[in-house]
Amino acid sequence: MVPMLTLALRLARRFPDDAALLAELREDKLVRRTIDACEFLAQAARERRTVTVAELAAAVKLPLSGPAQAANARSVATILAALTTSDFEGARPLLTALVRRRDGKPPPPAFFALVDDFGLLAPYDDEDAFLADETARVHGAWAA
Repeated sequence: MVPMLTLALRLARRFPDDAALLAELREDKLVRRTIDACEFLAQAARERRTVTVAELAAAVKLPLSGPAQAANARSVATILAALTTSDFEGARPLLTALVRRRDGKPPPPAFFALVDDFGLLAPYDDEDAFLADETARVHGAWAA
């Protein structure tokens, strides 16, 4: 699922003015939500802020409460993995570094596992240092 979402993001980013392509991509709910999540995080980056997982989930209409909570949480995790992978493959700062858990806690452990798989944690002494640097990179890239 992540490779398909990554491809959809690549197409949406490469052809942002192609209305027909974007409409076709958005026909799939998960692709639409992934593109919406990217846009939501890009806006947060331009505003130099972070967001919570719950805020992101609500923005893409996947609330993390109620009877669909577990399924929605899995969808949000898939979306975050696709966004992280897409940014890594495109050699861009990771927008997902702006996503925090409740009360300002660092991103979910799956985020750090994925960036570690990509080799991005290796130069750092700890996850907090990586997160601070990556958040600054994201803000710098999008706020400029």
